[in-house]
Amino acid sequence: MDNTKRKLTSPESSEKNSKKIRNQLVNSIENLSNDLFYEIYDYLEGLDICVAFSNLNSRFQQLITCSTNRYKIIIDYLTTKELFWNYSKEFKHQIYSIPFQLPKSSVNEFLPIHYSFTDLNEIYQLIFSLPKLKSNKLDLFADEYSISIPMSNNQQFSSITCLHIAHSYTSDELSTLISYTPSLRHLNLSRSSNYDSYIEESLPMHLNELTHLSIYSNNLNFDGFQLFVEQINSKLQILHVFLSKQDIRFLHADRWQKLLLENFSKRWYQYSIEHSKLAQLTIKYIYSNQLPDVLLNQIKRILNFTQIYHLDIEQNISIARLMQIIHLLPDLISLKINDLSFYESSILRLACQESLKISALKHASNIKYVCLEKTCTMEDILFLISFCRHMEYLNIEGVENMNIQSFLSDILNKMNQYHYEYLHTLCIYITIADNQMIKQLEQMIDDENFLLDYTIHRQLYNIYLKWK
Repeated sequence: MDNTKRKLTSPESSEKNSKKIRNQLVNSIENLSNDLFYEIYDYLEGLDICVAFSNLNSRFQQLITCSTNRYKIIIDYLTTKELFWNYSKEFKHQIYSIPFQLPKSSVNEFLPIHYSFTDLNEIYQLIFSLPKLKSNKLDLFADEYSISIPMSNNQQFSSITCLHIAHSYTSDELSTLISYTPSLRHLNLSRSSNYDSYIEESLPMHLNELTHLSIYSNNLNFDGFQLFVEQINSKLQILHVFLSKQDIRFLHADRWQKLLLENFSKRWYQYSIEHSKLAQLTIKYIYSNQLPDVLLNQIKRILNFTQIYHLDIEQNISIARLMQIIHLLPDLISLKINDLSFYESSILRLACQESLKISALKHASNIKYVCLEKTCTMEDILFLISFCRHMEYLNIEGVENMNIQSFLSDILNKMNQYHYEYLHTLCIYITIADNQMIKQLEQMIDDENFLLDYTIHRQLYNIYLKWK
């Protein structure tokens, strides 16, 4: 018979142990650093943080109300108006993003307003009153809304830099909304707009900081589109357009060229190019298992309509495939490559015949401006300099993990060794660039006598070295 005695736990002792365990758990959590909690908050939605951590104790209350914390509030069909309004008032100065994703039937239920669901005034007044808000998307599912707030009086400005309007609007309403966002950098108009027939009379929309513009519309013609781009008075870098209206003027290359030239900032090479030589071919995808003829035939079809002066390849490309492409492009002025690969498959080696290589080298001799986004080895750079032997300007990126002094020293050594007579400007992009780095590089160039007549300076993260 087993005579082992077991100790029975009373309900009182069980409760005491449970409390002890909970206290130990709380103590262990509270021993975590503030920085770790801030990291956790980055993965959580703003209202969830407020509900979970507010009123626990003084430390957590200080953490979530710290002015450096920024909360993204997502408003959808699960969000109650009581929850949002209670916490939005308390954390008003910490909200940086509010995506509104409400169905048509939920607007009246959510907002404490006394008008029909088609009136968006109080929604946008709330949006523009949040002092730390950087991004907002208002996505409402209905055919028509009205916005009747006044134009900004130059005293109330929003800090928003990214605005996504996913509901119907007129050109005048858009002008009004934009008047509150002078710092806007990204504007996305992803719904068909109710552009009225008096778009010519709408006020100019000055967005000097705007660099990215996306437009979707099924009733905007080219004249209206052109006028809108001109009215925003900005130097765009990226433009996404989906316009389904059948207007033959969208196919007029001269009008597109004039529009892009006057409203877009300069490209990476920062040199003036003849207006007639702006056509650029961008290759986004290169499939290693795809036969070369597929891509080459696509390029040939493009050449039936226009000459190509600038080539931008956004993926890794082998030397053989690069030669096959440039073989077709005799008018290239600039070349931008994401990454070079010296590995060549047997198919590419067979396809890249000697006559094709000779033709590619001839066409590459016309290239004056070259950019390499991912610099792996000195071999990449030497190949490009020898391949584009009349290159005048070389832009190098992706050197973050390299010793910049040794890197530049190697380049200048090779240049002096092989006497590259055309290259006179080198631009190196590095995010740790500062004035001290410029002094060190200048000292290194002088000590090693690499260059005599030269200048070196920094513009933000770009280091420019020019010589005669």
